[in-house]
Amino acid sequence: MVADLVVALLWVALAALVLSGRVRVALDRISLPVLAFVAVASLSTALAIGRYSLGFSDAVGVAAFLIRWVGYFGWYLLVAWCLTADEARGAWHDIETAILAIALFGIVQAAFLPGFAQMIHNEPGLPVWDVQGHRLVSTMLDPNFAGILIAIALFFRLARVAEGLRERGDGWVLALLATALVLTVSRSSALALAVGLAVIVAARGVPRRLAYLMFVALALLAPALFLMRGYLASLNKLGLDTSAMERIIPWARAFALFVQHPVLGIGFNATKQAQIAHGWLLVGSADVSLDAGLLFVAAMTGALGLACYLWMLWGVLRVSRRVYTDTELAPADRAHGVATAASTAAVIVHSFFINSLLVPFVMQILWIMWATLMHIAANRRLRVGAAAIVPLLILVAGCEPCAGTNVCSTVSKVDLQGQIVDARTGAPAPGVQVTVALPGGTQMGATTNANGDWEVAKQVTTTDSITATATVTAPGHAGYTVPAFSVRPVTRRGDATLLGAWLSYPYARYQATLLYKGRPLTNASVSFARTGGLAATGTFTGSTNGAGIFTLNVTADQLGSVVGVLTVSQPALSQPAVIGGYVIPLQYRYRISTPQAVYSVGGLLTYGGQVFFRGSGAHVQGVGVAWTRTSGIAVTPSTYTTTTTDTSGFFLLPIQPQGTGEVTGSLTFTPPNGPVTTYTVHMATYDSTSYRYLGNFGYGQQWAWAIELWRNDSLRPARGVPVTFRRTGGIALTPDSVQAVTGADGRIRIRSGVTDTGYVDGEISVYPSTGPARLITGLHLRTYPADTMDFAGVFGFGPSLHYAGQIMNADSVPVRGATVTWTREYGLAATPATLTATTDSTGYFDLWLYPPDNAEGTVVGHFTVTPPAPYPGGTHYTINYVSLATFLSAERRFAGVFLIPNP
Repeated sequence: MVADLVVALLWVALAALVLSGRVRVALDRISLPVLAFVAVASLSTALAIGRYSLGFSDAVGVAAFLIRWVGYFGWYLLVAWCLTADEARGAWHDIETAILAIALFGIVQAAFLPGFAQMIHNEPGLPVWDVQGHRLVSTMLDPNFAGILIAIALFFRLARVAEGLRERGDGWVLALLATALVLTVSRSSALALAVGLAVIVAARGVPRRLAYLMFVALALLAPALFLMRGYLASLNKLGLDTSAMERIIPWARAFALFVQHPVLGIGFNATKQAQIAHGWLLVGSADVSLDAGLLFVAAMTGALGLACYLWMLWGVLRVSRRVYTDTELAPADRAHGVATAASTAAVIVHSFFINSLLVPFVMQILWIMWATLMHIAANRRLRVGAAAIVPLLILVAGCEPCAGTNVCSTVSKVDLQGQIVDARTGAPAPGVQVTVALPGGTQMGATTNANGDWEVAKQVTTTDSITATATVTAPGHAGYTVPAFSVRPVTRRGDATLLGAWLSYPYARYQATLLYKGRPLTNASVSFARTGGLAATGTFTGSTNGAGIFTLNVTADQLGSVVGVLTVSQPALSQPAVIGGYVIPLQYRYRISTPQAVYSVGGLLTYGGQVFFRGSGAHVQGVGVAWTRTSGIAVTPSTYTTTTTDTSGFFLLPIQPQGTGEVTGSLTFTPPNGPVTTYTVHMATYDSTSYRYLGNFGYGQQWAWAIELWRNDSLRPARGVPVTFRRTGGIALTPDSVQAVTGADGRIRIRSGVTDTGYVDGEISVYPSTGPARLITGLHLRTYPADTMDFAGVFGFGPSLHYAGQIMNADSVPVRGATVTWTREYGLAATPATLTATTDSTGYFDLWLYPPDNAEGTVVGHFTVTPPAPYPGGTHYTINYVSLATFLSAERRFAGVFLIPNP
């Protein structure tokens, strides 16, 4: 009764909205076949009254079933006509949450409240429910009804998984729903689940995560069913029991009635009277309906009614497919399409065993689900034609309004409707020129009428969303350009995209609230001086009201922002408060003005900060904080010592300034276990609504070092090399090994926690991309009481072949300017294979070779020496069997003195 009363109120609200013109009627792929079905069902029911000689009360009872069906269809109209797409998505999210709550309560009920339906309905005159024991019935009081609702929630969760979406609590929600479904012990719900899963797999395949969840579910279900086999057997769920066999009776009777009345059926719902007329014994709930799903629909309304009903279901499935195959839609919307198809198919199958397709609380969920789907498919609200009083009048009117019918389809076009209002007064603005530009240079123009309304339309070659821009030019104004917006072309007469009310020119009725010492600053003079942004005119002065709110009226030729300085004066302020960089944005949409910001003026001096222990980097609770003024403006109090840090190491200094300016003071921290540490801080007064952050303050000593690594062979920083530092002695570190990769500068930065002071001994393992790992030993690094990172120095690694040699004549006189060419012969494949150098004034030359792949060994070659004059031109001397071995250091070693004859 409560649900039916809500439905009645829903229709009253719909009628009021339609008659007032706030909602315009729209027919779509679902509502049109619904109206056709209602017409057929109404005719069939009218014929049943005479066929079975029904009295007034019986006739009302039969008609009430149809009225109730139509009443619950109101949920579809409410969502489709009165909600936006986002509001519809929100409504569906609430339904999923409600089903989850039903499932959760059902699990508790199954465990602790057996025979729950009998506990609720134990008074004479109330419905009689089957005794279900520990089966989950939840608030539905029937395991089969509860089962189909839980299955629907499962389909939506699994569809989002199939689309690759991850939601908080996915695992436990799926586990809860699956557990609840198992506890219903409902064979019809299990079959419906299988059908729905098959639809999801057919639509989306089996993505890895969905396959994993299905595997886990099967792995858990098998042992669960094995453990429950005794309980299932006690409920006769492991074979064909009387309950299962009784399902055949309504199928047979529904088919017989359909055969007897194939065109319009027996009437909606003249089931009891038709069975009595045949002399059939009423079985179970057959005096109300026949559990036969679509077969029952055929029996009630004949082939015509069944065709209309299938037309409606086919429309749902077609739109579902269009949605879940549309790659431009969001994954969550595509998931809604998949889940809607799965849920619809599941309910159709489920209703052959229990008439869930026509049960009110299942119907209303389906209507809202389908209406949300239509919103997603349309990507906007549809608004068409003239208002209608009742759906039947629309059907009688044939094709007026004609939205959603084939004969009223039109070519794809962009149809935009809007209104222009005066920026200051909000009154309709006639004579305003609106020009809309589409991709490809196409333009449409219109001039607003006396009500400020305008409309433009243009045929396009696509049905996909396109981007448009608009220019609004009011008399006496230069005109402004509206930001680009998305438009979806329409394909049905009467459809249009509503853009709402725009302003005749960019305007801002800007409001903000001023506070002084936490309270509204009343009767303050406010002035705004433009310093940048758009050139603007308007009222740049004002005063605050009793709520501390001031208003500025700003007009410009284009959209954007005006930037300037806001000055506030009031006797309570020691001097005017000045807020620089103040931004006032210009608007083009008409809306009611509300304060857009809150500012505190008069100079605040409330600062906060955090305290951490340098040794671990962790913020510390319980650190005593004392602040003492040393210079600057006068403040109250001048010494503040009554605070300690909280769990995040945070502290607050609520200092009250006696003027504006800066105050300097000493900030002393007394940790529970650690040295007292003092900082000098500078705090300036400010105009704001919140405290300012003073900084992060450390105490104690830390161990944090930067180390630079060079290659010995090139004497350049080694970039991108993995290294590991290991502690070998000294005070303890946490952790005692640190891994890092050298940066572009060859540096690594290592930091570990310490609880003591002193030195740490360690070594560094270097892992070049080729060759063996290298070990650097002998590091001896101390802790230190500072917040900066110290530099440990430059360390080299790897083999080197950097040599120097000297050329002398037979008299041991250095030969200057001689050309020395090295040529490799065998041994280590050092590069380059040939290298030329020139001796300096002392006869020395430099030989810089590179070992291959970080390898060690010896290279053998020869020098060819070409001495300068007075040696004859073309003189060459060869020094053979020169052997050079790699060495693990960055030094340059001496290859030897090489003698050549005198000139």
